Amino acid sequence: MAKIYQFGKFVLNLQEQLLTADGRAVHLPTKEFETLQMLVENNGKVLSKDEMMTAIWKDTFVEESNLAQYISRLRKILNIDGNQYIKTISKRGYRFSADVQTSDGDVVIQRRLRLRVGGNETRTLGEINSVAVLPFYSLGSPEGDEFFGLGIADALITQLTRTGQVITRPTASVLKFRSADKDSMAIADLLNVDAILEGNFQR
Repeated sequence: MAKIYQFGKFVLNLQEQLLTADGRAVHLPTKEFETLQMLVENNGKVLSKDEMMTAIWKDTFVEESNLAQYISRLRKILNIDGNQYIKTISKRGYRFSADVQTSDGDVVIQRRLRLRVGGNETRTLGEINSVAVLPFYSLGSPEGDEFFGLGIADALITQLTRTGQVITRPTASVLKFRSADKDSMAIADLLNVDAILEGNFQR
């Protein structure tokens, strides 16, 4: 199952080796990702430089400067919301300090979320002005999953609304489409939006 850590504007997905900030992917080379992963997994704990280098580079010899460069770059990336998550502990090492929320990823999204617009095109959020998030459909047993799929949609609606970058229809407006067989484009017309975001899940 996917292990996901969320702190501030960031989400760290270990299964997908992905860091996102406000929903946007942040490119991290493998060793930088592993450095951040080790720090986050040991949130609040002081990690010595030797401990980190041994774990990240294993049998490969590297100098402290390599680790210092990664820490410096990670600090710049993570400082977009004004927080300094990585602390230097004099003569000891580094400590990650944040209010970290953890999820074991008991829901696996089987298909990438996509924005559908007229003409079967796919666009990014920056290219549209309004969107409606439909309740997600279960790929497994539908019993008890109807409201879970609506919950996923509600969470996405909340996050999209917070970005302030796109007009997002409220949850109440998409309730009627939980079991609808209407085409997505027809729903877009009914809700007067530029795009529809839909997906499915499996527990």
